[in-house]
Amino acid sequence: MHGEALAWLDANPAAPGTSVITSLPDVSELSELSFEGWRTWFETSVARILRWLPEDGVAIFFQSDIRREGVWVDKGELVARGAAAESAVVVWHKIVCRLAPDTPTFGRASYAH
Repeated sequence: MHGEALAWLDANPAAPGTSVITSLPDVSELSELSFEGWRTWFETSVARILRWLPEDGVAIFFQSDIRREGVWVDKGELVARGAAAESAVVVWHKIVCRLAPDTPTFGRASYAH
């Protein structure tokens, strides 16, 4: 199956017991949006995914922070803001190193949430 995920969610109700594991696109992958437009899209997409889930479902978001114009963009915060819009909460937050600690990086964190 291939298609735009949010449109697919709109067209297909979730079955009982359904959960979602996803990584939402970075601003660099949605060049048609401004940075603020992307932030809004990101939070709204989190809310849409959570709204789609059945009551017994969960969502796992795997995201990497970025640096934009010298400012840290915490995608974990964006997920939490989207969850709050649906009166949902974050119940689990893990960080996974993708590089050894103290390894300098540019533009992207050396870990993912």
